[in-house]
Amino acid sequence: SDSITALAADKYGIVWIGTNKGLCSYDILKEKFSRYYFNSLGSTISNANITALFIDSSNRLWVGTHEGIVLIDLKTRRISRLNLPNFICSEENPINTFAEYKNTILVGTNLGLHVVESETSEELYFNCANGFEINTFFSAKSINHIIVDKRNRIWFATPTNGVYIYSPGTCGFQHLYSDFSSRYGLINNDIL
Repeated sequence: SDSITALAADKYGIVWIGTNKGLCSYDILKEKFSRYYFNSLGSTISNANITALFIDSSNRLWVGTHEGIVLIDLKTRRISRLNLPNFICSEENPINTFAEYKNTILVGTNLGLHVVESETSEELYFNCANGFEINTFFSAKSINHIIVDKRNRIWFATPTNGVYIYSPGTCGFQHLYSDFSSRYGLINNDIL
């Protein structure tokens, strides 16, 4: 059966619906569904199992699948597949989430955080010069959700280790977790 795995709404009044069997869109004004088909030639979306959707500030839909990332220009509907040689994507390491930070797209997976330069689609490595100082402990964590708040702090939700908040000004992390000996903190470390 089809399961809805992700949702995103664009500025044209289209709601994008990711499922485990493909990508659909719903035009709110026309009340019309469309379905996007898949092939292995790269001319359209290469894998039917959609795991994450995100619309960036350049009005592109980032589609996460078990085989990588597909970009859809929402104005032209041009579909392209990103070629990221160091990015390992599979059923065991799906793309869980996307977020935009400065000129980058943050990609959360079961093997940690990846960063893609949003205009050139190049993979970036983390250091304080480009806004990140990721230590080995954190980069090995599975990331289920990422958000950027109004203070430009980046929040990373993990499935078993609570939440990490990255502060670019200090290049440091704050760890929020469940502490049963205190009435403060998270209720649970498992963030789905």
